[in-house]
Amino acid sequence: MARMGPTTAEVLSKYNFIIQTGPRKIPAFESVPLLRELAKNEDEQRIFDFISNAAAMARPLVTNAGVPTERVAALRRAFDATLADPAFLEDAARQNLEIGAKSGEELQRMVTGLIETPAAVLEQVRRAIQIKSAEAIRGTGPSRE
Repeated sequence: MARMGPTTAEVLSKYNFIIQTGPRKIPAFESVPLLRELAKNEDEQRIFDFISNAAAMARPLVTNAGVPTERVAALRRAFDATLADPAFLEDAARQNLEIGAKSGEELQRMVTGLIETPAAVLEQVRRAIQIKSAEAIRGTGPSRE
């Protein structure tokens, strides 16, 4: 089977990573700091945690509302079993695919935390991620000739 993507060594030889987002570091990139590690105070920590947790849920698997609790539990057990299956992991490794899924319970805790984020923190996040005009940075705006 053909390899699906570049190896970690190939990626590291081409790019200089300055930060990682998410709740934990990606294996093989341990030297790259997490965004949350750069917080200088509690307010920054809350902002960085919100951004990191939102980014960590890039491709969640969900089901519709109203699914019985026991069915959700069965789906989570099946998903977790797949992620622990040696044949599945071997096939993913052969294709050079990263498997870094979170458990349903962990994802649910993250979503709940995001939903329950205080309004003041959300306002700080909004300001932190607001796109600034290139004009504000000296010498980067369009030419005025």
